[in-house]
Amino acid sequence: MLQATTRPPSSALSSHPVTRTQAQNLAQAHNTGPAQRPSEAGNASQPAPRYRGAGLILILTAAFMVVLDFSIVNVALPSIQRELHFPAAAVEWVVTGYAIAFGGLLILGGRAADLFGRRRLFVAGLLLFSAASLAGGLAQDPVLLVAARVVQGPGAAIVAPAALSLITTGFPEGPQRTRALGLYGATSSIGFVTGQVLGGVLVQYASWRAVFLVNVPVGVAAAIAAPFLLGRAGTGRVRRRLDVTGALLITGAVAAVVFAVSRGNTLGWASPVVGGALLVAIAAAALSGCAPAGLTAARSKLQAGNYPAARQDLLALRGRQETLSPEQRREVKDDLCMTDFMIGRPTLSLNEQRQACADAAAEPGSKSADFLTRIDQAIAVSDAEAVENAIRTGDLAGAESAATSLASMPGADPAKLA
Repeated sequence: MLQATTRPPSSALSSHPVTRTQAQNLAQAHNTGPAQRPSEAGNASQPAPRYRGAGLILILTAAFMVVLDFSIVNVALPSIQRELHFPAAAVEWVVTGYAIAFGGLLILGGRAADLFGRRRLFVAGLLLFSAASLAGGLAQDPVLLVAARVVQGPGAAIVAPAALSLITTGFPEGPQRTRALGLYGATSSIGFVTGQVLGGVLVQYASWRAVFLVNVPVGVAAAIAAPFLLGRAGTGRVRRRLDVTGALLITGAVAAVVFAVSRGNTLGWASPVVGGALLVAIAAAALSGCAPAGLTAARSKLQAGNYPAARQDLLALRGRQETLSPEQRREVKDDLCMTDFMIGRPTLSLNEQRQACADAAAEPGSKSADFLTRIDQAIAVSDAEAVENAIRTGDLAGAESAATSLASMPGADPAKLA
């Protein structure tokens, strides 16, 4: 007699061997988006943090500082040109270098914050921005100043999306979040206008170096206060991957557009340099935009719990996987496995679910092993029940068929099959 009756009976995958809540926890390992990252809270079941007023003030201060740096330096350009003997055509790179680095890396900074932790990246961005500000304030050479501004750009490109994401995840949907987002938008607008006034005051009563050095104490203080006011990042370990190819392409596309726009008035829009930059942007966007857009749409539907629609998008992506990078192909298969698992029976049979997850688990670096194990367990229970039901009804052929299926499952114990 088959010794498999110690497992509880199951009529659907959602009830055994994993509950729907457990399935949601497993699904979070697939990085379906910022709202489901376990790295932010350590425990996926914990509610989103509710920042107090001081936490929101800290986020708004960081956003204010990043936007302020766009305009505050403009006022100091004449003084910088005179003291460092900048060529007239090169001094604008103090502004352009920051704009290109910031705009080009903004998308990548937001993605990195989602993957590696918003608070962690928020602090890292503040420290990088402050260090570059210090280097700019102490620079004695035009090249060093421009280099410091280029390094400031990535710091700002990390802080800005991380700050916005901290607001959207730190306040519950409704009036609280709406108010916080309104304050964020107002603070950014005020920061851009304030830069013109504050820059003039600092240049007149101190030095052009003050427009950079003023960021240092503010940035360092904010980085120190962040773990206490925003909470510490979770310690949960999950596999984290960036789509490096896609990131480089989209970053190059955005940087090329920013470069073309910033140099168009100077060199002329018919200039080969500006035209070449726009062509590079179009080519990079064409290579990177197709697959990530579809994958992003599918993941948005996953987050909303619309699994059938997400499955359709993922199947369409899988059908043209020759246009995907190896990393994107793995992500599509992982997400399709998780989607099929969440849909469950009776829409999809256990064998259909297993096929999707086995296909995903075969990819290097796949995260679908847990889903495959759960499905195998469910199939084993289903086969065990089929054997016993067939034996009770005298259907020996059916019992033999179910037992053969059970014996073929990974981890089956032949000694328990009689």
